[in-house]
Amino acid sequence: MSTPPKTPENRNKAVIAYLDGHRLEGYTYNFSAMKDGFRLFSEADPLQDRGTHVELKDFKAVFFVKDFSGSPESSAFLRLPA
Repeated sequence: MSTPPKTPENRNKAVIAYLDGHRLEGYTYNFSAMKDGFRLFSEADPLQDRGTHVELKDFKAVFFVKDFSGSPESSAFLRLPA
């Protein structure tokens, strides 16, 4: 089974809530609850080859969102560096 190409159409916007309380937002192509982790890519360049590896054991929630707008005053969001 081949992996679909990384295109803007098949990416998912996600916000990760870590166990320690911080949050990270970016894009993912390969999230699966059946795997130990997945890669989160920056908003500036979602088609880049690298990203941040996120382990399921390190976070308590993943939110799939339509956009990243919101009230930054209400919670501490961190963006992946471009």
